[in-house]
Amino acid sequence: MRFCVKTRLGHFPAAQHGPNLMAASRRHAYSCGLMLADLVIIPIGHSPHTSHVLADVLKTIKGSGLPYQLTPTSTCIEGSWDDIVAVVKRCHQIAHADTSHVVTLLRLEEDEVSSDKLKSNLESVEQKAGEAFEKKPAS
Repeated sequence: MRFCVKTRLGHFPAAQHGPNLMAASRRHAYSCGLMLADLVIIPIGHSPHTSHVLADVLKTIKGSGLPYQLTPTSTCIEGSWDDIVAVVKRCHQIAHADTSHVVTLLRLEEDEVSSDKLKSNLESVEQKAGEAFEKKPAS
């Protein structure tokens, strides 16, 4: 089990705050749940053609075994904090190996209750709208 500390600024792994806070956090701890990450990697550099770099990044995400969904502008990944950060770090390193300037953007959603956020978030919106929406590009 992994422990997190809830502060006014959010939830942080207790180990980052030292042994005293870590011990205190165990008394009021919860297990960090699954997270949904929205990852954007922008290789900036010598060539406007970056699809070969992004292909290598996506192979890394797929090889991680984490559930993911590719969109035209980003990739959503579902997993634990540690798993997501490890994959994002590796993806950034892959892009940086090809170009000297890389911008990596990461948005995270943490929900202690839900899992399968890739599917459930979309289903929830469709249910409230009373209709299904396109999830794949129109041909």
